[in-house]
Amino acid sequence: MDLEKIFADVRPLADTLWSRLSVLRSSLNRPRILFTSTEAEAGTTLMVAATALGLARNLRQDVRVVETRFERPGLADYFEIPRGPGLSDVLDHRATLDQSLQRLASCPDLGIIPAGSPRSVIPGEFATGEVRDLLGSISGGADFTLFDAAPIASEVETRMLLEHVDGVVFVVRARSARTQSLRESVDIVERAGLPVFGAVLNRHKPDVPFGLE
Repeated sequence: MDLEKIFADVRPLADTLWSRLSVLRSSLNRPRILFTSTEAEAGTTLMVAATALGLARNLRQDVRVVETRFERPGLADYFEIPRGPGLSDVLDHRATLDQSLQRLASCPDLGIIPAGSPRSVIPGEFATGEVRDLLGSISGGADFTLFDAAPIASEVETRMLLEHVDGVVFVVRARSARTQSLRESVDIVERAGLPVFGAVLNRHKPDVPFGLE
């Protein structure tokens, strides 16, 4: 597995992002960060994967990345690991949390929980006590926890995840994202009382980093 080649296009931007997020340890205990976007296909999964890898490799701390996109999972493919069992299988009681947590031989400080068996998100499931306890167990054992989530403005379930995190990073597709959609997304986060830790402006086709706000 050559992770350097897989993440080469976004590595410069991911390096800047993980270095900025690393300082959160001075003010937050075990930071939990939601990566989301204003629209589909913004490159969120690729960016969260590269950022998680950068944090784990450079800080030598336990980093976990959790994929919550059940319908269109892609995190496992970037790391070239099995797609399951994953989070959906744990919630459906087909696997345990330990069974869903995968680690890379080349980076043992990075723990990956893929989406698991593809299915639709059940309305309200991210607001249940079971999910609250599960996500608490995941983040309680890590120095950083990053969540890969669907677009926040259009997906109610992503908004429900806000109660489980300390802040948000937006991944925005260059020359495509609408200003109004971005404003609406930021408003959702601010109404939840959370900070926006950063916004990544990303070209998706090809996935070449364009800038970081």
